[in-house]
Amino acid sequence: METTPGGLEEEDRGPLVEVSPPEGIPIGSRLVMRRFGHQVGIFAGSMAICMFDVNDKVGRDLAIATLSGADLADDLEIAAAFGVHRNTVGRLARKVAEGGVAALLPASPPPPVRTTLNDQARAIIATHAATMAPKDIRELIAAECGIAVSVSHVRRLAPGAPLR
Repeated sequence: METTPGGLEEEDRGPLVEVSPPEGIPIGSRLVMRRFGHQVGIFAGSMAICMFDVNDKVGRDLAIATLSGADLADDLEIAAAFGVHRNTVGRLARKVAEGGVAALLPASPPPPVRTTLNDQARAIIATHAATMAPKDIRELIAAECGIAVSVSHVRRLAPGAPLR
């Protein structure tokens, strides 16, 4: 026990907060990757550099590119920690350098083409559903009505059609 200037005795408890780097996967000599439930964090000492969700591929790719671009670890160390090839690390870093974060976003597929069937096409489906295969019905609609329709769409509209 210590005595304070006012004469009170005080216990030596050590520091109020223990600061230790989180345990996890080392990335080079200065960084550590640690998982917290569904979150992954990259730490420099006790300071979080970035966080992303386990299922967030764009967040993971951004973390890889950021670490590579910041020269906090070399690409081989980053690749080993994230379980990717070293070329992937370089490719992601170049993507972000050239196009920003938007370059990591997946290209959206074009919207589906909506086909509106006219009464004549619906009549063909109703007439031939029991006797013709959906593929043949589709070809008949294309020939007679000039409408392109998928085989799966014909199947949905003619559930009793034979599967030939």
